[in-house]
Amino acid sequence: MSFAEDTVRMGHWRSYDGEEVDLILERADGAVVAIEVKAGSRVRDGDLAPLRTLREHVGEAFLAGVVFHTGAHGYRAGDRLLVLPTDSLWTPVGARTPAGDG
Repeated sequence: MSFAEDTVRMGHWRSYDGEEVDLILERADGAVVAIEVKAGSRVRDGDLAPLRTLREHVGEAFLAGVVFHTGAHGYRAGDRLLVLPTDSLWTPVGARTPAGDG
């Protein structure tokens, strides 16, 4: 898989404490995007915990963490964390933007 001329590795992440992230995309330079997918329409604060742990572990190489859900609204959930409706995957860029820092 390639993105912007960089090779991207895909994988799954699990901490020694059992926290896990569904999908990790990592560029050759070590930059990471983490993705969680939830079947429900609500994202609880605890659902973001694995992304926060990974962000702390990876540091500045953590570009973004995204939780996709079946609800209708997206929002920023903190530093480099977004909660987005699954349908934003096929909604044109600019047609939907995350609300404030929820």
